[in-house]
Amino acid sequence: MFRIFRGVLTILAVLGLSVGISHAFFSDNVVIAGNSFTGAEFNVEVRGAGANGVTLQDMAPGVWSAPVEYDVYNLIDSLSAKYHFTSGMTSGDADFYNKLNVRVRHTFAGTPDPGSWPVIYDGPMSSLSVLSNDPALTIVGGGKLDPNITHVFYFEFQVDPSADNSFQSKSAEVNFILNATQWENPVNP
Repeated sequence: MFRIFRGVLTILAVLGLSVGISHAFFSDNVVIAGNSFTGAEFNVEVRGAGANGVTLQDMAPGVWSAPVEYDVYNLIDSLSAKYHFTSGMTSGDADFYNKLNVRVRHTFAGTPDPGSWPVIYDGPMSSLSVLSNDPALTIVGGGKLDPNITHVFYFEFQVDPSADNSFQSKSAEVNFILNATQWENPVNP
């Protein structure tokens, strides 16, 4: 009996295979064309009165200059940014450079009277460090510079009040450096 049952199963299996093999199945293939990928742009500019450099002459110890505007602008098609302002002497007298002070103010664009804006840095130019996303600073939007947005800064300059007669007629050439990176970068610029 068991042999008959096994024989019937074998016959059914063979029939199943032959029926399965003899049937045709429909299939289809879809191609999705026209895919294109382009990297984003990242472009931050400095605009304003200070963007092309500033020349201050006849600076007296302890006297602040008039404010000079520096606008950090993120182009319309750029990624969101964070940035870091620093300075570096390029030529001149290093002792004089170390006696230069800078005061940086920042608030919303269009706010009148920049002299009343909060001071976010006040110290030696040689130590200038304004990091847009520093939680200790009060930079608009937590320092995030979105596309087509401008952050406005006013810099004021001074020869330190402790400068003595040996600093008369001294000079220093200085670069202000704005390093920027996209907002999502875990490393600050």
